[in-house]
Amino acid sequence: MKTANAYMITFRSFLKFCRKQGLESVDPTSIDLIKQRDREVTFLSTEEIDRLFAVIDTETIQGKRDAAIIECIYSTGLRISELTALDRNNINLDTQEFSVRGK
Repeated sequence: MKTANAYMITFRSFLKFCRKQGLESVDPTSIDLIKQRDREVTFLSTEEIDRLFAVIDTETIQGKRDAAIIECIYSTGLRISELTALDRNNINLDTQEFSVRGK
């Protein structure tokens, strides 16, 4: 629905442009957008978070990596795409900070 509405908004803008240019066109206000439901956000419970961290085997290098990934996402709110785009150059070990470019 978001994509369809984006096309409709673009189309309405085009129709407004046509009218400003003196061209006869459909009234842009006659084109309605699709009604969307509000997005419902659900959160993990404390027990679910504890179970998520408990299943990671931190004795292996892959487990340590997975734990670091999950902890970083959980504690910072990063999107997966932002985390995967993170580079060593973005990390300052002295200040224990990193910079992220995203939405």
